[in-house]
This record gives sequence, structure tokens and C-alpha cells, in this order.
Amino acid sequence: MAHRGFSLKYPENTLLSINQAFLAGACYVECDVQLTSDGVPILLHDVELQRTTDQSGNVNELNLAQINNASAHFASKFGEQFNSEFVPTLMQLVSLMAQWPKRHVFVEIKRATIRRFGRESVLQKIVEVIQPIADQIILISFDYEIMQLVRSSTTFQTGWVIEEWNSNNLELAAQLQSDYMFVDYECIPQQLEMLPVAGWHWVVYEIDDVKTASLWLDKGAKFIETNDVGGLLAEPEFKQSSCHD
Repeated sequence: MAHRGFSLKYPENTLLSINQAFLAGACYVECDVQLTSDGVPILLHDVELQRTTDQSGNVNELNLAQINNASAHFASKFGEQFNSEFVPTLMQLVSLMAQWPKRHVFVEIKRATIRRFGRESVLQKIVEVIQPIADQIILISFDYEIMQLVRSSTTFQTGWVIEEWNSNNLELAAQLQSDYMFVDYECIPQQLEMLPVAGWHWVVYEIDDVKTASLWLDKGAKFIETNDVGGLLAEPEFKQSSCHD
């Protein structure tokens, strides 16, 4: 699974990064969604613009017209190489997915946006946009309550992202019965021999090397979320996992 697209080589959460991930053979991509002040879902990880764009400000306090002028070229990582890339809307991602009808996207609903606008409002805005490609979308979040809301009020597949590996979170996961569970591999106890078999698929992130990826697949992970999707899929161990349609 491509983390924010092919983010090792292209600016994260841009249409370029996502399209390049698919071209590299990714069957699945993960991206992040925030809402603008006028309620438009956009692809951006941080609620603040300055890390990945050439502008500053809180996206929840800016309207789409103001953000449209922001270049998302992630200058601190890539210099000016991608200065023609802009912050895309979720609607633009929906249009891109029409070119990749057999690929899927995990859309992460960010907690800053949930706090600012409320769970029901945020989910409504996102669902309105992604409904035409509902079979290609899995909604995910760190926010447990919005995952409950997705499961109770929509037919979308879900994925809960846990911050800590502990008995309480595993009990909550059992109650939620999400389709996927996301966990940072560095949070998992080193002595764990196998991931618990439950009613969901495990997604382990962020892993960019073959050895670690193979280890966690052997321990029961369904997906490895990586910044270097092209690099991993080029390895003999993972070529059979690529999509080319």
C-alpha cells in the first residue's frame, strides 16, 4: 500500500504521487483528507500548510480559493522540482480513480478536521464526494468514534488506526470489527510472534525495506504500507503483489 502515494519520490498526497504509485504497480494507495473553511475535502496530511506547501495557515480556516494558489511541491524534501503540483481536492482524486477502476484508496479522515467541524458534518461532506467510486474507497481514521459512525451509517469499508498497542485498544477493535486495523510496526511488542487473528486485516506501516516487510507479512499482516511502493514492488518477493491493468 502506497503511503500518501509514491511519497519517497513524489510530493505526498498529490495527484502525481498517487498516479505514480499506480503506475508503479500499487493496487492500494493511502491518502489524507482535511476540510477547508467552506467545507471542501482536500488531500493534505497536516492541518497547517507550511510543511508541504509554499504557503502558511490553517486549512480549516481558509477557503478553497485561497488554498488553490498553494503549491504542494514539498520544497524542503524535493526543492523546486515539483513546483507545478498543487493541493488536490478529493473530487479530483475521484476523477483520477476513473482511470484506475481496479485500484483502491484508503482515505484517512484527519482528527483536526473532525475537531473543527464535527464527525457527522465531516463524514457527510466526504461521502457526498466519494459516493460515485464507493467500491474503490475504504475510510480510515485514528478517531474511533467516526469509525463507529461510518460503520453504523454507511456501507463503506473501514479501517481504524491505533496509536498504541495495548489491551484496551485491542478490546475496542474487537467491538468495532473494522475491516482493517492499522498499526505502526514500531509500536508492536518485539516478542510478538504473530499478529492476532481476528475479524479484520492487519495493515502495518511505515516500512520501506524488504526484510522488515517480509517479517511482518510472515507475522500475519495483510498489507505493508510504504513510502517506497515502487522500490518494494520491484523486488522479487513482492512482484506478484503488483497490479497492472
